[in-house]
Amino acid sequence: MKTLIKSFAFLILIATTQAGPFGFKYGMTVEDIKKSGIKLEKSKTVPAEYKATNLPKKYKDWNSSVLIGITKKYGLVQIQVTKRLENNGKKNSASKDFYDRYKEALKTKYGNSNSTNQINAEKNSYSSRWNTWAFTDREDKLETIRLTLKTNTSLKKPWDLVTLTYEFSDNEEFWLESRALLKQKKLGREPINLEDL
Repeated sequence: MKTLIKSFAFLILIATTQAGPFGFKYGMTVEDIKKSGIKLEKSKTVPAEYKATNLPKKYKDWNSSVLIGITKKYGLVQIQVTKRLENNGKKNSASKDFYDRYKEALKTKYGNSNSTNQINAEKNSYSSRWNTWAFTDREDKLETIRLTLKTNTSLKKPWDLVTLTYEFSDNEEFWLESRALLKQKKLGREPINLEDL
């Protein structure tokens, strides 16, 4: 009996360690995700994107849904979460604190970011800053992590948006597939199933 319990505990440990950010991992198909109890809703704007809800864990810091990019050829290749914060006019203090907290956490786990960028538009307009962690030859196929803080103060209700994006190998396929499907939609054509060619 003890052996059975140990084996079961070991299987749970393996399942946990193999799961990537927010419980997802590279290559998962729509069927794989649905079998795990996660609910998927197809995006109305980006064809290869899905909104995932009913996640196995609750992530209090972020919105209750996660956006994932799934391609026909490679399966899951992108994970993205966002947090929209009201701009309080105090140099983005609430959002900057949130951003900095996650930047430090990512630095602790993955080391220093490979690049830091910032765009400052005119006053009372749009600005953006982001940190990027890039990887090569990881077993889990994780290629890039990007943490971004966008601010728009030109609106009546100014907002700050913090975005955390995980991009896996073959992520470019997600954008290519999405663009191709969107183009067909704009032209009023039924998209051709590439697997039929």
